[in-house]
Amino acid sequence: VEDVTKPDPEVEAGDIVLNEIFSKHPDPTVEGDWVELYNTGETDIDISGYLINDAAEPAGGFAIPEGTIIVSKGYYVVYQPELSISISSGGEDVSLGTPDGTLIDYVFCPPSQADGTSFSKIPDGGDTWLNGTEATPAAPNVGDASIPSIYVDYNVAPAAGEAIELLVDFTTSATVSEVAVFYATGDAPEY
Repeated sequence: VEDVTKPDPEVEAGDIVLNEIFSKHPDPTVEGDWVELYNTGETDIDISGYLINDAAEPAGGFAIPEGTIIVSKGYYVVYQPELSISISSGGEDVSLGTPDGTLIDYVFCPPSQADGTSFSKIPDGGDTWLNGTEATPAAPNVGDASIPSIYVDYNVAPAAGEAIELLVDFTTSATVSEVAVFYATGDAPEY
């Protein structure tokens, strides 16, 4: 087994952070994507022109309208269709940048549960991301930060003799010291 670490893009940290992402509404007739930002600082901040993108770099993303201010310890939520990007429910990068495109926050948003839950930081503005948390737009996030979010991806039907590729991505590694992978073939019992 080869242990490969994918480096995150370099981020210039700031007081405005990505805080909660909702990427698939359980009702397919509803455009449900939204992104929540949080001001971790002690002062109000004008976020006019800040960029939110569904890529590792913020350039080319949704530009926050002029005159938008997040109060200290406050939230800003942008919903579709105003949010001109779409966060893939299959998982993808999400970035936040200043108007000049400087990256100030980044996360890989894992696949959506598609059950009305979100991907959120616990506590607000903290370092731990959890998937499958109660959606709380413009309100404090709810969840147990001691349980890490883990995303597993694999090639479902490799050809005979082809290696099975398995990607295990941790949203946080603070509480993860080891991972065990179990698999079954044919009529073997499921784990």
